[in-house]
Amino acid sequence: MHASRILSNEIALECYKLLVKTIRSWKKINRPAFRQALQNSALCGDIPDGVGPDSLFQTYDAVLRKLADKFAPSRKVTIRREPIAVWYDDEPRLLRRKSRTLEKRYRRSGLASDRLEWVRHERESGIGLIE
Repeated sequence: MHASRILSNEIALECYKLLVKTIRSWKKINRPAFRQALQNSALCGDIPDGVGPDSLFQTYDAVLRKLADKFAPSRKVTIRREPIAVWYDDEPRLLRRKSRTLEKRYRRSGLASDRLEWVRHERESGIGLIE
């Protein structure tokens, strides 16, 4: 998404795009309590005779929605999309991508050699966020 610019009295005004999303915080749920609630639900009970796939799917959907609402309630967040800077073209984008890749490699491995490679790239590329 690109922000539109409005020129008014020789002043450039940036119009930011606002995006409203509905999210759930799945990482913060109480896993043992969720597991227990799932085991006590209709999903883990015996399947009655003569129940068709449509009914089973409706049960599955209803139970999981109920558990999701209980353990990870949905909430709305507003995301403000910043306009892309004019100077931010392919070269800086590729440098940042490589930097993030090297940082992820270091964070996963914890090796001094991976950190050295990441820091060297940051310094040589001019990103310079690391001392």
